[in-house]
Order: sequence, then C-alpha cells, then structure tokens
Amino acid sequence: MQNIQCKLQLERYGTLTGMATLYAMATFNEVDIDILGVTANSIFKPNDTGTADNTIVLTRTYDGSKTINAKTTAGVGKTTWNLNGGLTFQTLTLDLGIATVRTDMADFPINCHMDFTLENGHYEIPGRLKIMPGSNVTVGSTATLKISGRLIVLDRLKQEDMSGQRYPTYEELVAAYGYGSGNLYVDGTLQILEGGTLGGVVQSNSNTGILVIAEGAYLTNSGDLDVLDPVYDLNAQGDHYKEHDWVQQVGATGTYDDNTVWMNLPARIYDGEKLVALEPGTYSSSQSSVELTDVSYERYCSNGVTVSDAVAYTGGTRVMIACSDSFTRTVKGTWVNKTSAVEITSNTVAGSDTTGVTVDCITVRNEDGTTTLTLTPKNADNSEVTVKYVHLVKYVVATGTETAQETDGVYIIPADAQSVSIESAMLGDTDLDGIVAPADITLLARALANLADLAELQGLTADSNGDFIMSPADSTKLARFLADLDSLG
Repeated sequence: MQNIQCKLQLERYGTLTGMATLYAMATFNEVDIDILGVTANSIFKPNDTGTADNTIVLTRTYDGSKTINAKTTAGVGKTTWNLNGGLTFQTLTLDLGIATVRTDMADFPINCHMDFTLENGHYEIPGRLKIMPGSNVTVGSTATLKISGRLIVLDRLKQEDMSGQRYPTYEELVAAYGYGSGNLYVDGTLQILEGGTLGGVVQSNSNTGILVIAEGAYLTNSGDLDVLDPVYDLNAQGDHYKEHDWVQQVGATGTYDDNTVWMNLPARIYDGEKLVALEPGTYSSSQSSVELTDVSYERYCSNGVTVSDAVAYTGGTRVMIACSDSFTRTVKGTWVNKTSAVEITSNTVAGSDTTGVTVDCITVRNEDGTTTLTLTPKNADNSEVTVKYVHLVKYVVATGTETAQETDGVYIIPADAQSVSIESAMLGDTDLDGIVAPADITLLARALANLADLAELQGLTADSNGDFIMSPADSTKLARFLADLDSLG
C-alpha cells in the first residue's frame, strides 16, 4: 500500500488511489488502483447508506518506530487503518491492458505493515481476505462484520527466499511488534453467513464480543486431509484439494520454483481451557489472556513431504511452511457458547417484496436460561437500514402466546419459551405495503374515528411519534414527515 507517513483522513466520497507496477509478458505494466472509494473497483468501498457526505470514513496513522529488521522490508513501519461507518471489502481488479488480474480466486493479504480497526457500522467481506502474521484486525464494539466470502487468519509463516524476497519470520515480527501471529479480535459482532468461510483463531479484547455462526458456514474443520502417507504427491492431486474451501493453500507454483503448502486451518476459539473448533451457533466473549503451548495444524507441502520433514528441501524444491508443528502463542479472550435453545419459527417483514428489507436476528442465551433477542433490519445489499422499523415479537409458553417487550433495543425471551415469531414493519407504514404514503394517514384517521380496525403490528407502526399512544398527534407527525418537515420516532 502507499507510503504515506503523515496522518490521513478521508471523507465519505473521497478516493484514495495508489499505483502498481507489475512485470508480465516481458514488460513493466503500470496501473492505478482505487484503494478506498465509492467506485465499483475500489478495494474498500464505503456503504452507500448510513453515513453523511462529510463523514470521516478513514483515519490512517503511521508509526515509524515499528520497523522490521529484514532486508525485504527494512525501514517500513506500521500503518493503522481506523475505518468508520461501514464498508465492503471488495475484489481487487487490475486491468493491465494485456491481461486482467483479479483476486477473487485468491486470498487478498493484509500484511504485517497494516492493522485495521472497524467501528460504527456494518462491514462485509463477500470476497477473500487473509490476515497475515504480524497484522491485527479488530471488529470494534460498535461494528458488525459479516462474512459471506472467506476470511483466513494465519498464525505463522516460514518462507524461503524467492528472487531475494520473502515474508518476515516469526522472530523478526516478535522483535518489531512483540507478537508474531496474525490476530482477529472481535469486540463487536462477527457473523459467518451460510456459505461463508472462516479459518484461524478468533480472539477478543473485551466482554462485548459476539460470534454468530450460521448453519452451512465453512469453518475449515468440516473434513480431514485424506493424505496419510508423508510422501504422497500432492502435485498430482492439487485440483482435488482446491475444491475444498476448508483446505487452505498458501503460496503458489511459479515457472521456476514451487513455494506452496496446503493445510487444514480450523476456525477456533479459546474456551477457558484450550483451543476448540467453532461450530454453528452464538458465542459471547469475556476478557482474558493466556499463553498456549500446543497450537498446531495438519498440513502437507506440494513437494510431497510433511512440514516436519520439509527442512531438507529435497530436490531443490522450496516450500512455504504456514506454521511449525507445535508452537506457543498468546490468545486473548475466552468464548462461551450462548446458542439459544428457543426456535425462531417465523421472521417476516411487511412489504419486503417492495423494499427487499430483511431482519437479522441474533439470539444469545443468558446465564439464567433466558434469551436475549437482537433485531437488525438490513437492505437487500446487506447495508444498514436508515429508516426506523418496529417489531412484534411473540413467544409460546405452556400457558399460551405472549408478546415480548423491548428494553434498550433488545427483547428478553423467558427460559421456558418453546418458540418465537417475529413480524416487522416500517414505522409509519400503517397499511403494511412497504412504503409510507398519504394512504397511511387516511387509514390512521379512520382507526382513530373507530371506522377501521388495526392489527397489533399496524398499531405499532401507527405510533409515529413514539409516545406509545395512538392519537391525532401521530397523524400530524406522519403528515409532517411526508412533507419533509420532520422525522419519525
């Protein structure tokens, strides 16, 4: 990335551009890259909604004291990217004229010279990212990160020189930063959606972290490498392993050298005793810091030898080792499985066929057996909804059906609840057609005159001024909103 060593701030519609020079087809090819901006090809694209035009979406700082004593990166310090308001991590596309280079089939690396902190908004990774050793990515307490693509966190990396270049060693990273692993800290919410992939260790700096793992997520521990012979030739089976998202490939085979390793990199958390594999469900964090000595992965190198045997570099083939067989590392944060036993039987949004809005539902089981329900409306493109929605949450117990009350933005479901149903609608949309229009004022007026009956959800939408009473004041509020003179709620 760019060598800008002063403090840098970027507003909502600003663009941060860099220039790349790639040698290919016997020529140097120069191309501009939109690193952060609203263009279709920007690597980091701020959300289209939820932030004002003058909102600072990036504050970037540089620490020149954090340099690594390695010939390939001598004099390069650490840059911290503080992101605000939500954005999407997109695929990098380079049009070289003679060819187009894309990263949608490779994991885009966040290297040791960059740290990222996400705050205040919804962030998404629909493509592929890899947190390299020495880099930190923190999901702040006010941020939500959704993975529909792939996020990998590497612990260690041992790489032979290729053309005199290599990644810094674990020892070099520790000397510069005090740590040598890649780190993913979740102090807000991390959601792995169905079809999304997560690999590596997930940590937390606080007791506010939430992990939500959907059924159908790839956690890179859903299978085992079916190679038991340490001299098995993976070159002949490379395509077979590439078909499995849970097998991580690091490095590549060049025209004159081979620098590749495949490994099973499971998504794991610390449960208070050891690292354990993540499974679908909901987890919450608490603060802790522990030094673990038994951190290892199963992996095989492309020259057919196991990592423990790879030191011989037989036949002149060089291999990349993602981490040693067993090593010590510090892990922050203890995670507890808070998956609720309550079943969500329905989750509908009035007028969704018009708006495309859906509602995310996160359930967390509390120590007393109750369940905390958090609802977040989102647009069809997963961006944050800027208008207010109301929710009718009902749960079934042995004595019948009850309505849950909202407290500080969440709903508490009792421990004996058997199931939960959720209905949502836009505030002011009294007729539940997905838009706020004069027809809603007409229906509200008829209801106030006892000429029309409103269903329970309609009654919630009719409370336009948020005073919990349906009255003529709500009609006035709605009329002012439609005239762009007021907001709802």
